[in-house]
Amino acid sequence: MTSNISNEIVKARNTSKKDTSLLGRSPVLLVIDVQHEFLDSDGAVPCPATSVAGGPKEVIANVFRLVNAAKISKIPTIFTKETHRPSMVDMGRELDGDEPRHCLEGTKGPVLMEELGTDKLEDNQYLVPKRRYSAFIGTDLTFLLNAFKADTLILTGAATNVCVHYTGADAHQYDYRIKVVEEATAGTSPEAHQAALQSLEYLQHGAIVHLDEVIEAMKSFRHI
Repeated sequence: MTSNISNEIVKARNTSKKDTSLLGRSPVLLVIDVQHEFLDSDGAVPCPATSVAGGPKEVIANVFRLVNAAKISKIPTIFTKETHRPSMVDMGRELDGDEPRHCLEGTKGPVLMEELGTDKLEDNQYLVPKRRYSAFIGTDLTFLLNAFKADTLILTGAATNVCVHYTGADAHQYDYRIKVVEEATAGTSPEAHQAALQSLEYLQHGAIVHLDEVIEAMKSFRHI
C-alpha cells in the first residue's frame, strides 16, 4: 500500500515538472487590491509606477482584459480587497513604515475600481477580503485554491512592491507556480516596482510574463 502511494506521488511530481506551459494545468487569476486607495492619484497609497505608458488607468484596463479572458476560458478569478476597521485595531504593524492609514471601512479607499465590474460577481469569480499584505494570511484563499486544484497563480494588481510581492512570495513558498503580468501591476515608485518584479523573477525563473502572451494562452487554454 505504502509503495503504491509513493509511486503516485512521484508520478504526480514528474507530471508537474513536464508541464512547462505558461498557465500550467490548473491556473487561477489573482486580482490583488485593485482599489481606489492604490489606483487613484489621491489615494492614501498611490501606485503611479507602471511598465505601461498609460500609467494606472492602462493597468486597470489590462486587468479587465485578463478578467474577461479568464471568464471566457472558465479560469477561476479571485479578487482580493484590503480592508481595515475604522479603529485600525486590525492594522498591526502596517503603520510602522511609509504607509499612512488606508483602506478603512466606510471610506472610498477599499472599494474595488468600478472598471472591473465587480459589483456583481459572476460564476467562477470570488472575493477575498484581507487584513495583511499577503493574501494568504488570515483569509480563505488557500481553501479556494485547494478546491480549484490550482497549480499556477497569475498575479496582477497593486502594489507591485507590497501586496503583489508578498502574495507572490508566499505562493512560491506554498509551491505554486507564479506568473506576474508586468503590464497589469502598479507600484509605489519606479524603483520599488522594478525591484519587486526582479525579486519575484529571482524566486522563480519565468515568473514575470507579459499581457499579450497571457491573453493568448488563456484563449487556447483547455482544462485537463
